[in-house]
Amino acid sequence: MYKRNDGLTGDQILQNQFTAFLNTALCNTRKAYLRGKYRRCKREYITDEFFPCPYDGEYIESAVDYAELYAALSAIREKERRVFFARVLDEKGFDEIARELGLSYKGAAAIYYRTIAKLRVLLGGEDE
Repeated sequence: MYKRNDGLTGDQILQNQFTAFLNTALCNTRKAYLRGKYRRCKREYITDEFFPCPYDGEYIESAVDYAELYAALSAIREKERRVFFARVLDEKGFDEIARELGLSYKGAAAIYYRTIAKLRVLLGGEDE
């Protein structure tokens, strides 16, 4: 039969402490999740200003630039794209990128800088 936990015995006290610990851990995890979500949303809203408005006079010119950028990003390998986007959009460090992709720190940095050089060439920028 079910017996109510009134917190008088050692086991019940321990159970109450454990429940309080779980409650606190869950609350802190939820707060961390919401803070991260807020930071991600904040970054996404900031990037809205880079997309052209259809009523802007320079819409066609900027649309051509975006098409060129899309073509250049499509021309590089998947791993290079992942490293590039993680560094530029997610603002991650090379150590974090390396951990996620199973690379070394220097390997992630090398892929990033090679990708930048490739994109420069594909977009008609300076040659290194």
